[in-house]
Amino acid sequence: MSRLGLQVAPVAADGDFVTVLETRHVGRMQEEEALVSKRIDKSWVVVDSIENFERDRCVDIFRRPDGSYGFEEFRRDPEDAGTWTPVGYYSYASHASQDDSLHSALGSVAWLRDALGNHAPTR
Repeated sequence: MSRLGLQVAPVAADGDFVTVLETRHVGRMQEEEALVSKRIDKSWVVVDSIENFERDRCVDIFRRPDGSYGFEEFRRDPEDAGTWTPVGYYSYASHASQDDSLHSALGSVAWLRDALGNHAPTR
């Protein structure tokens, strides 16, 4: 049981996702199941990071140990003390190359195409 009155128990693990069952003991709230992505694993290497013009959103393109690639979108808010928070739930997808991952990100993240106009890739 957490300090906030939440009981969290793992239900199942599947690939890059962990299903968690939360029981809330506040008011009339009942049990609910949430799919939570592990996002970027510590063994994955970020090969490029692209920020928007406001510098409050970014997309990281990463390489996994098995040679596959992926990406994730993040946001940074002042109330979070500038911490990057994953928002896109894209890291589960696997791509054969960095270019394939970038192409998929361009089709998924609305602001990314504009941000690439001023971006120097880190290859």
